[in-house]
Amino acid sequence: MGLDYGIANKTGKPIPNEAIEIMEYAVKNGISYFDTAYSYGNSETIIGKFLNLHEKYKDKINIITKMPPLKNKKLDKKNINNYFFESLHRLGQGSIYCYMIHDFKDIENNCDEIEKNFLKLKKNGYIKKIGVSVYNQFQLEFLFKYFDFDLI
Repeated sequence: MGLDYGIANKTGKPIPNEAIEIMEYAVKNGISYFDTAYSYGNSETIIGKFLNLHEKYKDKINIITKMPPLKNKKLDKKNINNYFFESLHRLGQGSIYCYMIHDFKDIENNCDEIEKNFLKLKKNGYIKKIGVSVYNQFQLEFLFKYFDFDLI
């Protein structure tokens, strides 16, 4: 919704009103999970606008969003909370279904700090699930050994 990408995309990203129509059609036809990310342009804002326009769908939609890739930067609680609450604000929500780590390298560099803070967000009711994007078996094995997560 928020970027000009896609293997067959020849028209660029949809304008916000078209994106809202797409989401409405999806929900009316049984879609209940929307996947987005801090790094996906203005997609969080568009989803937030959709949910504000269609209050009746708020309880039907499960939002999954992702923390931006850190590109080997060290992370602390303040950064994690800033990223998360910026996303929550753009989405116009008090909580979301799942918050994910977008880049596995961030787990390798900040495993304890991320886990501790994500678990706190979960405990405090801001998220129901913790997720991680993985790209190979080694990464999944690492997660099973060192990280408390719910989905990939």
